[in-house]
Formats: sequence, C-alpha cells, structure tokens
Amino acid sequence: MASPLTQPQPQPPTPSPSPSFSYETSPHLYLFTSLTSGSSHIITATSRLETILKAHRVAFKAIDCATDERARRIWTRRAGPRRLPGLVREGDVLADLDAVEEWNEAGELRARLAASASASASARGGEAPSRERENDVPSFFAKGAAHRQRQDASRSTSASAPAADAGEPSSRAKKTTFKGAAPDKSGEGAAGAAEEASKSVGD
Repeated sequence: MASPLTQPQPQPPTPSPSPSFSYETSPHLYLFTSLTSGSSHIITATSRLETILKAHRVAFKAIDCATDERARRIWTRRAGPRRLPGLVREGDVLADLDAVEEWNEAGELRARLAASASASASARGGEAPSRERENDVPSFFAKGAAHRQRQDASRSTSASAPAADAGEPSSRAKKTTFKGAAPDKSGEGAAGAAEEASKSVGD
C-alpha cells in the first residue's frame, strides 16, 4: 500500500521580538504568514515561498501574524489586496506569493527585492524635508506676520499722503483767492472817482 503524500511543512515562525522592537526600522526581510490559523492554503503557500527564497539563498525570518500583534497591524494596514504569506521589510509589504513566483520565473527575484528595498529607502528619505517643513512652521508664520506688518505700514503711508495734500491749499486756490480780491479794489477806485465828480459838479 502506497504511503500518503506528506504536505511540506514550513519552518517554525520566529518568536515575537522584544517590546522595544519595531518592524518599520528593521532592515531584515520578514516572511509574514499565519500558520496557527489552520488554513491549508496559507501553510502550502508559506512552504512554497520559503522554498523559493532558500533556492536563491535569500535570508529571511518567518513571522506568525496570528500571534504577533504588531506584524498583524502592519499587514492589515499596508498589504492592500495581497494575501498572506508575504514579504515585508522595514514596515513595507514588498510582495506576496504571486509576485514572488513571477519574479522567480523571470529570474528577477534578487533584483526585484533589492529594487523594492531601494524604493522604500527613497520614500523614507523623501519624508525628511516634510519633517523639516513641519519643524519650520513657527518661522513660516513669523515671516508671514512680518510681511503683513510691512503691507499695513505701506497702506497707512499711502493713506496719510492725500490727507497732507488736502490740508495745504493748492497754488490754484491761492491764485483764485488773489484774483477774487482784485474786483474789490477796482470797485473802491470807481467809488472814489464818483465822489470827486460829484464834488466838482457842486463847485
């Protein structure tokens, strides 16, 4: 009687790390799975993924998300439509079994893993300027306040200029006032001439 086929068993997961440990800062490659869930699909897929990684001599550590709360949160938050098992480095989900098999068939597994690591590092490097901008928020608002003060000062200066001009009579107004006084003097001369004429007639 033929012996039944034995299902390949994946290696035991790595024990949960210390409380101060963070997957988001660890440079190691992790294989996230869920062996204690009892799913035959996950067990078979995990064994297949391990076989591919070992064939390419890629070092990794297996993590059981069913017993590791931090690993489960990372996978739930960042895996998207991908299913366990999957590869994770520095908190980023790099690939699931489907992607790893495609890379393996194309002979691009190691190159793809290296490219994924570089892309993750570049993304983290791009966050540095944003942190600097966040830390520079007080100086940004200080510059804006100084700019508003300069604008207010320029407005007050431009508003006071017309007022000063209105307080001083213009040369045209002065000339008009002078011309207006001339008829009065001419009137006085006419009155004097009339009086002299009447005197002469009386004499």
